[in-house]
Amino acid sequence: MENTVDKNDLEAISLFPTTIYKASAPEFIDVVRTAGINSTPTEEELKAHGINKSELYPVDMSGDITYDPTVETFGKYIIQTAFNILVDQGFDMSNLVTVFQSMWMQEHHKFSGMEQHVHGEGSQLIGFYFIDVPENSSLIMLHDPRPGKVQINLRPADHENVGYASPHAFMKPQAGDLILTNSWLPHSFTKHGSDEPLRFVHINIGVQQNPNAVCEAPTIV
Repeated sequence: MENTVDKNDLEAISLFPTTIYKASAPEFIDVVRTAGINSTPTEEELKAHGINKSELYPVDMSGDITYDPTVETFGKYIIQTAFNILVDQGFDMSNLVTVFQSMWMQEHHKFSGMEQHVHGEGSQLIGFYFIDVPENSSLIMLHDPRPGKVQINLRPADHENVGYASPHAFMKPQAGDLILTNSWLPHSFTKHGSDEPLRFVHINIGVQQNPNAVCEAPTIV
């Protein structure tokens, strides 16, 4: 059957976009690395809590560094950037503020990776700040968040260029990169291929009512 519809007659309307935000902020690398390393439990401390490191999961996790005073300037930069993103996306932030839910460093050793997941518990944005990125490091893998499309997806004609048909996309980070996106976007990391560790801070950001917001009393006529 001959196609009688000219594609020029079709209006393309893109709705429900997914946006990834990226900035370069290398000025925070040293202080954030130090805070993360200082809060990472030693093997002796882990064993005291019944945790033994395993070659099956070659990754170290620091404690939460959200309230470390040495990263206060970094934290303010992240929180303000997150607030600006939500405003830019069209959300009513007039009586809300962005807050950290958690911020901790991950140190991935050779063959480490991260499975696909999302962050709940009220998280609005998630982020990564990359500290040490040696050659052959993991890539960030971002997955299509639409379960309906994933269910019926066809094979993309071009696997190299990310577009509407792509089931996932890869990003190659560099030291100093800050990447933020909405928390509902599934993400993972490919296997780390370097003998040197990959270090980054994983960030979860939520919102809460602004304690300084003033509500005007209704006018009674």
